[in-house]
Amino acid sequence: SQGDQDPGDQKPAQPVGDPPAERQRRLDDPRAIVVGAPRSKLVDEGQRALDHALEAQAPSAPASPTAWRFRLLRAEILIARAEPRDALPLLTERLPPDPSFEQHTARQKYLSAKMHVARGSFKEALAALADARGGARQNRDLTWDITILEGQIDLRLGEWVEAEAA
Repeated sequence: SQGDQDPGDQKPAQPVGDPPAERQRRLDDPRAIVVGAPRSKLVDEGQRALDHALEAQAPSAPASPTAWRFRLLRAEILIARAEPRDALPLLTERLPPDPSFEQHTARQKYLSAKMHVARGSFKEALAALADARGGARQNRDLTWDITILEGQIDLRLGEWVEAEAA
């Protein structure tokens, strides 16, 4: 009888609207959770996590490369949330001229280019990207980000050959 069964032998209840195959796909591929989540929710969660990290980092070394990395991540989130006015101070503040900040300076210029694109200032964005490329030599991800944004700008400007080359 059912009363004699061990509770551990029972199958867990399936959430409504969550077929077993879909649930298994999400378990097998953690990226599926991110891909399926609404972008605004991910950005908001990223902002909360970043705020927490900034609060923990701030007192110890406010001018360190790590602190600047967090600040630039915050600027990137603000740009993604269409809040460029809040990101502007982070993109106009000068970073220390120390070589350990070279990649952060390049990312700051890249983010400035994204701001120019959002404003429709494509020529200024291309100039900022050209400036950023020099400091991004050692950062493959940033180099790709720059190349992709250059291609998008070229497409918007109708420069098809340059866009395809990017």
